Amino acid sequence: MKVVVVLGTLLVAVYTLNYARWAWRRQLRFGAAGLVLLAVATVAVPAWIMWFLN
Repeated sequence: MKVVVVLGTLLVAVYTLNYARWAWRRQLRFGAAGLVLLAVATVAVPAWIMWFLN
């Protein structure tokens, strides 16, 4: 089950990072920075919860 959660969050993070790259190229700097933070949080929060519960 953990593998599915990790793979799912990684897929969402990669998709979000690609959108951030698109935003950065269109001079939307603050939006791109926010999307990068969102991608990091997408991976960090489930990883932290899995670590905390073990």
